[in-house]
Amino acid sequence: NGQEPYSIAMVLHEAGLPPSDARILATDIDPVVVSTARRGRSPEHMTSGLLDEHRSRFRDASEAGQFCISADLRQFIQFNTLNLLDPWPMQKKFDAIFCRNVVIYFDKQTQSDLWQRYGSILHPNGWLFLGHSERIDAAAENLFEKSGITTYTRRGDPTTRKET
Repeated sequence: NGQEPYSIAMVLHEAGLPPSDARILATDIDPVVVSTARRGRSPEHMTSGLLDEHRSRFRDASEAGQFCISADLRQFIQFNTLNLLDPWPMQKKFDAIFCRNVVIYFDKQTQSDLWQRYGSILHPNGWLFLGHSERIDAAAENLFEKSGITTYTRRGDPTTRKET
């Protein structure tokens, strides 16, 4: 329903990044979910986890019982439908992928295929964030380095890695 991408947009906005420097592609297989998220309106109770400061700073004019996301945040995000099993239309590489609590619903082979696909669209040293019950498999360890319990970084190409 948009909570995750809007939360990420809040962090980017607070870091001072303009939407021209940081873009979020938010996807779901369900077009109704995508349409709801794109509108940027949530029932008030769904924003209870936000700090009061964020609730006031990132809110546009209220509708009865609705929290309306500010235009400042909406500029960061493009919402699209996407089936992870179909061909992906993305042409550019990503700095980070948040795919939390999705891969657990697929069989082991499909999961393995998805780890490879994520690796192929992440920049070297890009981040992959998974849900708390998800872990990459052994076949993807050549692509990713564990950075936390459910956080991985895309291994860089050792032939192009710059020394610092």
